[in-house]
Amino acid sequence: FRDLLDKAKAVAGDSIYGQRVQAVISELQPRADMIAKYKAKDNELAEARAKAPLAVGTAETVLSKATTYKLKANRGGKVGVPATTFQVGWDKNTLLLDIRCQEPDMEKLVAAPDVSSGDNVAVCLETPNHTYYVIEINPNGVMVEGNPSPGWKSLAEIKTVKGADFWRVQLRIPVVGEAEASADPKHRVAGAKPTAAAPWFFNVGRLRMAGLANPEIQAFSPTGGGWHLPGKFAKLLVE
Repeated sequence: FRDLLDKAKAVAGDSIYGQRVQAVISELQPRADMIAKYKAKDNELAEARAKAPLAVGTAETVLSKATTYKLKANRGGKVGVPATTFQVGWDKNTLLLDIRCQEPDMEKLVAAPDVSSGDNVAVCLETPNHTYYVIEINPNGVMVEGNPSPGWKSLAEIKTVKGADFWRVQLRIPVVGEAEASADPKHRVAGAKPTAAAPWFFNVGRLRMAGLANPEIQAFSPTGGGWHLPGKFAKLLVE
């Protein structure tokens, strides 16, 4: 855009058209300042992701042998209480997630119709093809999702289970290549199996209401705020 404006100014010279182009240029941030700003942002993101927590999923279709990861308090970084854990896997072109939420008072679970105002778990996914997707699920299996704006659908298969002192969400999220995603950008995750050469960045979070005056928030990679902070996502690989 800046290059086009500079060319237009050179062609128009001191004419009224040149003055109009210059008026636009004068309102913009200087080129050098803009480049420095974006380089600083890129460096900050690279540094944060070099220190990001790592989750390694299994290429097995059954997650019983997959590593179990624990969520932490979203502020302070202590291990979350009651515990929230998850496992990750990959089945062909499908990302598998099994999230288990310990809950000592199951009768006070809040399964809100809008999902986000009650007990829920959140999954954020950034692939090399797209930044980023958000899926939130309540204990009844009701889901809201976006990319991050509403309108995108993951077409994920969801199974929820409630026990005496826990609730659980199992997800099968379909993943498609760039060509198919471009043809249908409103459905499914665009990407490929996350590897060391092309990792995903992600987060798993939990909002616990359960009759609490002050809701509790947990995350695998604590953000100190909401879920929509991709600069604080963890790294995801599947081996």
